[in-house]
Amino acid sequence: MKLIHTFSLFMPVIALTAVSCSREIPQETPGLITVTASIDNYAKASVVDFEEGDNIGLYIFSQNETLAENIIGTKQSDGSFDIQRVYWPESGSIDILAYYPWYSWGTEYNDPQVIFHTIYADQSNALDFEYSDLMTASAINVTDTERPVHLVFKHAMSLVDIKLIPGEGLTLEDLEYAKVTIPSMPTQCYADIVTGEISEYPWGQSSDITPHGNSPAIVNGELPPMSAVLVPQTIPAGTELLKISTGNMVSGVDSYSYITPEDITLVSGYRYQMEITLVPASVSATARMSVSPR
Repeated sequence: MKLIHTFSLFMPVIALTAVSCSREIPQETPGLITVTASIDNYAKASVVDFEEGDNIGLYIFSQNETLAENIIGTKQSDGSFDIQRVYWPESGSIDILAYYPWYSWGTEYNDPQVIFHTIYADQSNALDFEYSDLMTASAINVTDTERPVHLVFKHAMSLVDIKLIPGEGLTLEDLEYAKVTIPSMPTQCYADIVTGEISEYPWGQSSDITPHGNSPAIVNGELPPMSAVLVPQTIPAGTELLKISTGNMVSGVDSYSYITPEDITLVSGYRYQMEITLVPASVSATARMSVSPR
């Protein structure tokens, strides 16, 4: 009887110990989502890659759940992007939508895939020129991985380079510090981060664009090109695309206009290099243009 009684007293203790041990088994923690990024082909306006301190905007979705909304990713010295702690979901895949430069208001409230963008009318300042150059990237249906998700950013805007060439009756010195304006250009648009489609902002206003590098000085025997970020569009034939003021009354002329002889279609992610030759005798400006992916 005593043996049986002693055994029954110890049974609950053994059971309690077993339960206690099971609670100490560590549970697997979800992994952090990390990202890296690069720029396809050329660059944000003028340089070849993101620089330390650049901020991209990020949206992260899992099925119908938003894991992160317009968070900032900041480029670090080691090439990674510092973002707030976001964890992989227990199952399924994620979609990442990203854009540059980061805006506090982010994408459209009724469509996080679409962002509203404004280019600067005066792009003389390097930062205003750079921030006009919207870029987007996406990674769709990405499954859990310990490696960073790599985002390849593409240019959503068009880039136009303008180089002035002296025609008959002009010298290079006559064109030094000439000023160029691109009249009546749209400055606002919508951009689809995933498809890359650019659409018109119906209530947008047009402005005269001042290129970056305007009023160029002679460098190594030539005038360096000016550059302007423009909204993709079709410019009809007969449009005054450029106004040029030399500031020198050579042969009584110091103002020129370049009129498009045919339609010009500016496409997202393309660079349009224009050599503009000025001829005072005919008060004309002619162009030779080449097009290349950015």
